[in-house]
Amino acid sequence: MASKNSMVQIVKGIKEDLRIVTGFEVLSVVSLNRVEEGWEARVEVTELKRVPDTQDLVGLYEVTLDSEGNMTSWDRLSSRIKGAPLGFADIVE
Repeated sequence: MASKNSMVQIVKGIKEDLRIVTGFEVLSVVSLNRVEEGWEARVEVTELKRVPDTQDLVGLYEVTLDSEGNMTSWDRLSSRIKGAPLGFADIVE
């Protein structure tokens, strides 16, 4: 993955792959880090739509990829109401 757009391609792949395996709408890739084995990302998805949308249930997922950008695992870390302010417990891992 030496091209200038490799990170952009990785993000696009993460969004598509996670949408396919979970069925959830991907909101954003909130972090992406190169690691020895490939890539690690944290991704926010809409798990449940509500009205108004500030009441949507948003999940935070961790995704790992190999060095070629293929998803090797994913795990749900937490969930929150979209419009709720983040508390200290939400920030600390």
